[in-house]
Amino acid sequence: MKDFCRIYLTDFSQLPDLTCRQLLERLPPSRRERIEGMGAAGRAQSVAAAALLYEGLLEEDRPEGFTLRQMPAGELTAPRLALAAARCPLDWTPSSRGKPFPEGMAVGGERLYASLSHSGGWAAAVLCSGPVGLDIQTPDPLPGERLARIAARFHPGEAAALAVAPEAARPAAFYRLWAMKESVMKLSGDGFALPLKSFRVIPRGLGGETALPDGRKAAILTMEIEGLVLSIARWRGPAGR
Repeated sequence: MKDFCRIYLTDFSQLPDLTCRQLLERLPPSRRERIEGMGAAGRAQSVAAAALLYEGLLEEDRPEGFTLRQMPAGELTAPRLALAAARCPLDWTPSSRGKPFPEGMAVGGERLYASLSHSGGWAAAVLCSGPVGLDIQTPDPLPGERLARIAARFHPGEAAALAVAPEAARPAAFYRLWAMKESVMKLSGDGFALPLKSFRVIPRGLGGETALPDGRKAAILTMEIEGLVLSIARWRGPAGR
């Protein structure tokens, strides 16, 4: 199987409430019941991310390498989601630490991997030929004191690098680092059970790399689009070893 990582992105603030409800009704019970317990904003975010994943499953020829498909919210329709859900039955039951599809998804004779994220009015999903973690962040102005308090939870080397960054550039550097760290936490399957201080992201080129406490190594690709910071983490070598 070719190596690919296909990202899907949409501005779900443009998704009509009626369409959101119709999409929710067509999700499998294992996902729909979890979303129904959320507030209105959380429901819209989670519905949009799930719809993007199903849209990706309808694609029959995914380009090799890292690619991005930005979709207008109007292209997310209930009939297409219903078609994808029927064609690709998925069990959305998360792991004990909240990761969906921890062992990947059996789709059309292949094993695919996915990760979902949302921030502000945006939702994203990624389909990948190997384990993957995705995070998006909408940078908001942060008071310097609050930024410093959050950064104090990071690895000491990361916190020190942020502290010496030019003040004007510090918020952008913070959100870039935060997106990279959270994508790694999602890749690991541990989420926030993996302490922020326990691993250090080393910037490299268009992203970075890191090693987890158990020795697994991850490579990270980061990009900026539509004012968002988007980060993808994948293992380096077989299962990061």
